[in-house]
Amino acid sequence: MQEMTENDLPLSRRIANDLRREIETGRYQPGDLLPSQTVLLTRYDVSKSTARRAFSFLIYERVVKAQHGRGHVVLRHPNAPHECRHCGATWRGDDGCDTAPGRDVGTQRKVAAEDMK
Repeated sequence: MQEMTENDLPLSRRIANDLRREIETGRYQPGDLLPSQTVLLTRYDVSKSTARRAFSFLIYERVVKAQHGRGHVVLRHPNAPHECRHCGATWRGDDGCDTAPGRDVGTQRKVAAEDMK
């Protein structure tokens, strides 16, 4: 079976990945606003729903937060430890626990307490 490349992903996922990389490389820091939906429409030549879906991936991963009237604000670096919204356990990256909808238990990487120090 052929391995999936970035170009095989839906456009909304590719946009989310681009924004995540910009956060990881330091272009956007916690507290910074990401480009607006309108900017993404122009930059990627996509529909509003595609741009919204890209933001929704980052919101679900708790990397950004939508603020009414302001836009999308960076909450944390994508690989920073964070608390799972479903069970309260601490995770690194965009992993969650097996109580999260649609998660495969085999892909989980729970962060040990020693790694958090």
